Amino acid sequence: MKPNVIDIKKLDEIPQLEFYSFAAFEMKKKQLHIMLVGEETKRFDKYFLVNNFTLYEESNSTIQMVSALKGKYEDDLISLEKEVQYSGKDDLFVYAEKALYNLKFQTLDVRSAFRMIQGGHSAEGDSLFFNQINGTMTATGIKASIDLESAEK
Repeated sequence: MKPNVIDIKKLDEIPQLEFYSFAAFEMKKKQLHIMLVGEETKRFDKYFLVNNFTLYEESNSTIQMVSALKGKYEDDLISLEKEVQYSGKDDLFVYAEKALYNLKFQTLDVRSAFRMIQGGHSAEGDSLFFNQINGTMTATGIKASIDLESAEK
């Protein structure tokens, strides 16, 4: 029987750990701060690859959620692909195929066509950058639909 030989140049491509159906928690001041849920996860030296990725984050007494079929978690950056969904405070929902979520700066950078819904209003566009801390958004290629009855309330 021949021994298994690993090319040292490809060592970074070999997962250090693989696991299925997990939930990981980060606590801050005895409170849940972040919960990450996923399946078919592979941990490499500098990042995680997660299928069916869902992250819940508590911020300013609200819980934000971001999910996708595929996620790459590296440091404070999460690259999301396929069926990306975001829900945040004030019933804001964003749907896209590709996005980058920054935990440290609490930003969502949607790098594909998106749809956003809040209350009775909806918008579609080509790209979106949302800063959760100060509540600002910038977007390109916007087409919006506003529910005037909801806007008057």
